[in-house]
Amino acid sequence: MDIQFVMENMTRSEARLPLMSLLRWVASIFVIFWHYQNFLIYKSGSLDSLPKTDLPFYDQFHFLYNNSLNSVGVFWVVSGLLISTTYTGTNKSKRSFIKSRFIRLYPLAMISLGLITILQMVSLSVNGYFLIYLNNSIGNLFLNLLLINSGTSFNGPIYSVTLLIPIYFTYLAFFLGKRNTTKSVCGSLILLGSF
Repeated sequence: MDIQFVMENMTRSEARLPLMSLLRWVASIFVIFWHYQNFLIYKSGSLDSLPKTDLPFYDQFHFLYNNSLNSVGVFWVVSGLLISTTYTGTNKSKRSFIKSRFIRLYPLAMISLGLITILQMVSLSVNGYFLIYLNNSIGNLFLNLLLINSGTSFNGPIYSVTLLIPIYFTYLAFFLGKRNTTKSVCGSLILLGSF
């Protein structure tokens, strides 16, 4: 990996807080392992009753499988800190904040929704049923296009993006553009941690 390329392409907050960016990256790996376990629910009917040792490469990745539950919260809090340090006390407009958040989240959500929808349709035609998330109606597809997901349809883990929308608007209303960086960062962390 070219370190110079990475440094040149970091956001302002990532450059100022490289260990926080690293922690967010590590948390995202844990999140992947947590959600990956969902693919084996049908083997036992419930994630709680699933023998952990049946997970792929369990011997090599047991630490990630067994310790990934709280990683979503860690990811959220660290992301909130990075967003706060990027925007708080700057002259960036609310419009640029909304635009940057939309550009970062919506394409990813739509690509994952498209892939999951195709995979769900393949599963339905081959197996006669959907996998994992069963509420895959046209109505739920429309809601997912609007980034509204309860975690029970299509790409369930994307529900966290649904939760981000009111958090972003709260951040816009209370913290963006404020000059007191300490209060804004602390307030944002408390807000993000509450979800």
